[in-house]
Amino acid sequence: MKKQKQEKQRMQKNNGITLIALVITIIVLLILAGVTIATLTGDNGILTKATESKEQTELADEKEKVELSATGALTKANGGEISQENLEEELGKYFETGKYAVEAGTNEDGTEGYIVTITENDPNGRKYFVDKNGNVEDYIVREPEEPTEGTGTNFNMDYGVIEVEFLSGTSYN
Repeated sequence: MKKQKQEKQRMQKNNGITLIALVITIIVLLILAGVTIATLTGDNGILTKATESKEQTELADEKEKVELSATGALTKANGGEISQENLEEELGKYFETGKYAVEAGTNEDGTEGYIVTITENDPNGRKYFVDKNGNVEDYIVREPEEPTEGTGTNFNMDYGVIEVEFLSGTSYN
C-alpha cells in the first residue's frame, strides 16, 4: 500500500510540460525554420550564390579553353600569326563539334582577328575576339542606336525589302 501511495504522489508531481512552454518551443522552431529557408533561397542565399558561382566558373573555364586554343594555334604558327584553320583545329580539342564557330572579324579598335562563338553553355553563344597574335578578349557586340522618328531621308523598296537611310548615314534593311 505504501508503495502505491508513493507512486501516486510521484505521478502528481510530474505533470509534464505546460501548454505555454510547448507554444514557445513551437514558435522558436518556426523562427529558426524561417531564418534557415531565407538563408537558403533569398537573393543573397546559399542556393543563389551557388548558381552564380557555377555560372562564373563555366565562363572562366570556357574563356580558358579559348585562350588555350589561341596559344596552341600560335604555337603551330611558330610565333607568326594565327590562322583560322589552326584556331578551329585547336578549339576542336576542347569543344564538341558544332559547339563553336570561328569567323574573321575585327574588334572595337579595328584590330583584325577572329570572332569565336561558343554555344556549349549558352544556346545564343558567347563571343570572344582572338587577335592574330593570340590575345583573347570578350567580344562586345554594339548595336547601332535606334533611329528617332522623322529622321529618315530616303526610302527604297525592292523585292519586298524596305531600305531606309538616315541622316547619320546608317542604313537599316
